[in-house]
Amino acid sequence: MRLKKVRSTSYFQQTRFFCVPNGESRKLIINHLNIDPIKFYRTFDMVYLPNHPTSNTEALILSEDDLNSLILIELKTTKKCLPHNPKRFFFSATENEFYLAQLIGDRYKLYFISLYPDSLSYKVLKLSELNNWNKHRRLQYQISLK
Repeated sequence: MRLKKVRSTSYFQQTRFFCVPNGESRKLIINHLNIDPIKFYRTFDMVYLPNHPTSNTEALILSEDDLNSLILIELKTTKKCLPHNPKRFFFSATENEFYLAQLIGDRYKLYFISLYPDSLSYKVLKLSELNNWNKHRRLQYQISLK
């Protein structure tokens, strides 16, 4: 549901260089980046392919050039009114998301998207830029009981 709403925002409608990878594409990307498939399979939502216009309805076929230039995108969304996005943006992130961002550097970006109608906006940050915006950071555990 979140991806459907985000794809309908004007930014993602204007460009055809974003796609949501299917299982096979995800495996290919993870293998190419030489990262742990179990640990990082779900650490990105979309892929930006700067040299490959695509539509989200076509099967994604990645060339060696695509794999060498792609950027992994993690979406963070809110329905909160944020006139100065990402200022006052509250979000959750996993340890694996931060770790992957450190591993691949500029090839991993966070998109902070406000879906509030009066402040529909986005801001793109690399991990190094995110540290400039940090106000508070705390550790939170998620626990599943039997």
